[in-house]
Amino acid sequence: MKKYLSILILLVLVVSFMYANKNTNSLTYKDKLIRFHVIANSDSKGDQNVKLKVRDAVLKELGPKLQSAKNKDEAIRIINDNIDKIEEISNKVLKDNKYKYTAKASLGTYTFPIKSYGNITLSEGEYTALRIVLGEGGGKNWWCVMFPPLCFIDITRGLTTEETEKELYKVLDGDEVVEVMNVSEVKEVKHENVVFRFKIVEIIQQMLK
Repeated sequence: MKKYLSILILLVLVVSFMYANKNTNSLTYKDKLIRFHVIANSDSKGDQNVKLKVRDAVLKELGPKLQSAKNKDEAIRIINDNIDKIEEISNKVLKDNKYKYTAKASLGTYTFPIKSYGNITLSEGEYTALRIVLGEGGGKNWWCVMFPPLCFIDITRGLTTEETEKELYKVLDGDEVVEVMNVSEVKEVKHENVVFRFKIVEIIQQMLK
């Protein structure tokens, strides 16, 4: 009797866990990522070059802080807490390179076309993004995934397929990783919610023996 009561309690815990994660699981990968978008003043060589200098300076400042973020909400808080600093750094880069125009940084929801970055492809749609517009913002843009911090990893040590997969698994489930990385299968189940459910099933099976 005690054995079956314990199993019942475990089942209740599983149901409670799944219900608590219902809203999270209903989100698409677009809702779980934060993109970084830097728009150049124009397509001139100088404007395009300084755009990349702004990118590097901002990532150097913000990247290490975002590596500690456990979820999107934490990452948003970190970005918002540093938004003035981000704009200040961007304007310093422009000033140091003798550009008269200024930068404007904002965090919001923006519409993106389908785009590829490294070994991932993100479909068109709305994404949360940190956007820095330089001057008139009439030039080609540069973008990457800021959370999880793929672009920081890319500029510091290079982004490999294995590194990308590891970081994406921190916020996406297996099917979503397959979708954005355009691969046919997931080699290993790593998503913590899936692991939790498998562990509960294993415990119940052992108790029934």
